[in-house]
Order: sequence, then C-alpha cells, then structure tokens
Amino acid sequence: TLQIGDPSVIANLCGVTTVGDFRPADMALGGQGAPLMPAFDVHLLKTLPAINQKTDEDVGPLCIMLNIGGVSNITAMLRGEPRNVLGFDCGPGNMLIDQIMTHLFRQDYDDDGKTALSG
Repeated sequence: TLQIGDPSVIANLCGVTTVGDFRPADMALGGQGAPLMPAFDVHLLKTLPAINQKTDEDVGPLCIMLNIGGVSNITAMLRGEPRNVLGFDCGPGNMLIDQIMTHLFRQDYDDDGKTALSG
C-alpha cells in the first residue's frame, strides 16, 4: 500500500507530535490498509436517525457506505450495531479515470467533470 508522508519526517520537520503508520498495523491484523475510513463511516452513519433503530419497515438491516477515492472501499454495518462493522477495498476508483485523462487529454484529472459533460 502507499502512505503519503512519513510520520517521522513530518514530526521532525514540523516539530509536532505525529501519529501515523495505520496501514501496516491494519494489514498485520488482517485488514487491507485503510482502517480509518470504516471508523469515519460508522461515526457518520450513527448521526442518521434511521440507522440507530434496529427495526424499520422502510429501511433494511444493512447500511453500506461506498467511498470512491483513488481506490474505492466499502463499509458495511448492521443497523443499530455500530460495533458490528466490515470495511474493505473493493477496486479502483478515480485512479483509472485520472490515468485516462492524463493519457488522452494531458490533464491530471477531469476538472468539474467538464470532459465527461462534453460527451
């Protein structure tokens, strides 16, 4: 996995306490190197009223968040059970679109979706 910024270098250059290296620790515990996204998603899901109820005829028992970044990942949580969470990478996200933009249009990314909107 790729971690941008070395915590030791950041701490020394900025003179601040720095916490990092979450990816290797997550992978050592069987994760895929993105332990913070599920924690954020659960925090966000817990703020939604319907999520905190275990039963509701209009909403199913499973809550799923999809994060489309460079690599996409999914967080799944049973409603009303924020400690019962599964999070994992599910495939490429924006990285492929960005590579195509660079190759075909000599742009780092599709700014505001202008290329996509042009058809």
